[in-house]
Amino acid sequence: MTADALSWVMRRIVPLVAIVGLALAGTAAHAAEPAAKAAAAKKAPAKKKAPAQPTPFDGHYRGVLVPAPALNKGGCGLMSVPDFVIDRGKILGTPGLTTFEGNITMEGFLSGNMVQPDATKVPIQGRATDEPDGKHIRAGLIDSANNCAWTMELKKQ
Repeated sequence: MTADALSWVMRRIVPLVAIVGLALAGTAAHAAEPAAKAAAAKKAPAKKKAPAQPTPFDGHYRGVLVPAPALNKGGCGLMSVPDFVIDRGKILGTPGLTTFEGNITMEGFLSGNMVQPDATKVPIQGRATDEPDGKHIRAGLIDSANNCAWTMELKKQ
């Protein structure tokens, strides 16, 4: 290659290579930007949840689980519920043979489980109401594994 030809290549090709190189570098930097933001978001400390608010239904309840005759196929009897506790919308388990877990909304809708001694969970769905004689919880429980069903009747103490 002659000196004139080499000079011509250098004047035409080198600037073109430089432009392509700058364009690629800009594209790579732009592509790395979302990844950098994602990494920064992962490193940012998690926001703490505000403490749960007390509900109008918080407190200690007592009552019974009454067998529902139409749904019971087994020998399911009356069960006493000596201490059913709601604190800030959470149903708290209390030590004993049978305990409860779950939540209640500000509007009084209850869902959760009755946890039996063998750790079997029986779903609960119900409603808390404010009546002239105090707050009440009424719910249904169906234990399909044992063919049992109850209506829960509790009153705030």
